[in-house]
Amino acid sequence: MKTKEKILEATKDLIYKKGYHETSIRDILAASDTGKGQFYYYFSSKKEVCLAVIHAHMDVWLENSQKKH
Repeated sequence: MKTKEKILEATKDLIYKKGYHETSIRDILAASDTGKGQFYYYFSSKKEVCLAVIHAHMDVWLENSQKKH
């Protein structure tokens, strides 16, 4: 799994388990086994990575809903 995917997957899992406000960047770094530099290469903030998770989830949802029709 690539670094960006690891960060997104870890963020998704943490938000599900702890919620947005209780999830820190430090939590995301530990869960994804990445460093700050790697995180900030892809995302400028926790808000940005969380929005990327939401967009990815919406893309999957849209793909699945279009397959049904």
